[in-house]
Amino acid sequence: MASKEERLARRIEHRIVQATMQSFSGPLPPPAMLAQNNDVVPNGAERIMVTSDKQQLHRQELEHCVVHRNAVDQRIGLILGFIEMMP
Repeated sequence: MASKEERLARRIEHRIVQATMQSFSGPLPPPAMLAQNNDVVPNGAERIMVTSDKQQLHRQELEHCVVHRNAVDQRIGLILGFIEMMP
């Protein structure tokens, strides 16, 4: 039969849990994280880069449309304001 100390030692269990968190800002993860993606998914880093490029082009097209539409709206407002002010 085990001694009292041995039974107590079996009951006491130490666990060390370490959690890490990485964060980044911007459209692309850091190079080390891209390399990890290549390890998990074949050609993963290239796919992320292509997706980022597509997203950037899409965002630029939307911004162009918004700027163009705002300019048109301003011109229409000027014309309608001028017409309204005429006697």
